[in-house]
Parts: sequence; C-alpha cells; structure tokens
Amino acid sequence: MIDDLESQSRNWTKRLTELQEDLEKRLSEASDDQIREKIEREFAEQVLALEENIELGRKTLYEIQEAGGNQLEELRKTIEDWLPSNTN
Repeated sequence: MIDDLESQSRNWTKRLTELQEDLEKRLSEASDDQIREKIEREFAEQVLALEENIELGRKTLYEIQEAGGNQLEELRKTIEDWLPSNTN
C-alpha cells in the first residue's frame, strides 16, 4: 500500500513536470497575450489538481507512518478507494 501510494505520488510529480514543460513550450509558441492567458488558464486547472493530489498523498503517507492498528486499516481502505486501479 505504501509502495503504491509512493509510486502514484511519483507519477503525479512526473506528470506535473511534464505539464509545466508543455506549458512553457506552448507559451513560447503563442502568438499573442490573449492566447497566452487562455493557455495559462487551461494548464492552471490541471496543475492545481495534480498539486492537490500530491499534497494529499504526502499527508496520507505521513498519517500511515504515524498510524497504528485500526487506524492503519481505515487509512488502507481510504487509499485503496482513492488511488486509481492502474497507477501507470
């Protein structure tokens, strides 16, 4: 479970880096400020969602490390519901 969560967190971080690189590329190719603003808005939503997932993943990992017994089982169930079935 911890390995799955760490793996998913790495995937989200990698995707965030890819989005940021794609944003920079598209901004450099944009022909005017209106197009740049549109691109930034589109990417902002995706970046925010990934950042929220990464933060929640970090928080959950911390909780797992601090948890014991029944609390660990509750966290396990929450994580299994939260993680996509295919982390690739």
